[in-house]
Parts: sequence; C-alpha cells; structure tokens
Amino acid sequence: AKKQGEKLPKKSSSTSNKKTKMEETEPLHPESSSSSNSLKVLTYNMYMRPPGVHTNLSDYKDDRLFDFKNHVNKYDVMCLQELFDTFHGRKSDFIHEMTKIGFTYSLKSPSNSWWSRPIIDGGLLIVSRYPVVEGDYRQFQYGILSDGVTSKGILFAKIQLPQSTRSLCLFTTHMQASYVGCEKNRKRCLECRMHQTREIREFIEEKIS
Repeated sequence: AKKQGEKLPKKSSSTSNKKTKMEETEPLHPESSSSSNSLKVLTYNMYMRPPGVHTNLSDYKDDRLFDFKNHVNKYDVMCLQELFDTFHGRKSDFIHEMTKIGFTYSLKSPSNSWWSRPIIDGGLLIVSRYPVVEGDYRQFQYGILSDGVTSKGILFAKIQLPQSTRSLCLFTTHMQASYVGCEKNRKRCLECRMHQTREIREFIEEKIS
C-alpha cells in the first residue's frame, strides 16, 4: 500500500470477507483500541473548506487542524470529509503529521489542478494504522449550485486486519449539500442526493461482490 495517500494503490487480487466482524480483530497500536477485541473507527467532517470559503474569519482552520491530532490516539482508522487540498497544502501537511502518531497508511480523493473541471477536489481522506491494500474513488455524476465546482464522490479502502487473513472494506462520502434559499433549490438538492445515493449503492455492491 502507498503511504501518505498521494495516489490510489493498485487493486489487490485478494477478495474481502463480507462477514468480517470488527470485534474479532486485535489492535495494532497500544493507545488505539481499548481492548484486544475491538477496532475503533472515527468518521468526522473536518469543515476545512477551500481558501476563500469561510464563515468566521478563516474558520480557524489551522488551529483546529493542529488541535485535532491531539485527540485521535484512541482510534485505529479515521474517515474524514471536507478536508480539501485545492489551492492549499493543508491536507498533505495533515497526512504527514498523522504518520508521526502511527497512522502510517492513507488514501485520499484525487487532487485536481487549475485545469481540472470541476476545479475543487472531493475533500475525502482515510488514514489507518493498518495497511491499505486496495483503494478506489467514484466521482458522482453531477452536483448542483456550489457543489457543481467540486469533485464530490465516494472513497473506498480495503484495510488488511492485523494477524488475520481478513480485510475490512470502508467507504466514506460527502454528498450534495442543502441550499435552501428557495423551494426550487431545496427540491433540486434532494433530487441530487437521491441520485447520489443510488450511485453509492452501486459502487458498494461492485466492491464487495
């Protein structure tokens, strides 16, 4: 598996066990799982929107990111949303800092360039203490309003469990936001999310079949 998540790892020829039970795994890190029969997974919206998009000054992005790493030692895997890297190296810096505290493996949604359309990346990241043996990203077919300039989608990671031949399939996503300025926009956002829900289901079925 690739460390520091700059590119998706190549697909493994091995298949995952759909009946994997997290309680049957053992912790890799002494400060992570509270018992020898558990795996702790955090999913969290980081609210790290691209530069120029903020509610209060800068949304205190750098302060919050610095403080975040002081509260995650008890977890084994983290699925993070809204950690965008467009126009900023914040995500790369965060991945580097996570490796220092044991999250050696990571996988992120693809980075976009100035010439990409949409121009903003999907903002997803998975970091893990266990090897990521397979990964993939499915960009949603479309987004509307402000989400139309982002590459939102669903990120998949297959994680090899320690001292086991089993693997854990994880998915994280950040769907169409709600823009409620008028009734028409509310309905359009709802319809878009329903379409994305179908895409998510198809992607999950494809990966675990």
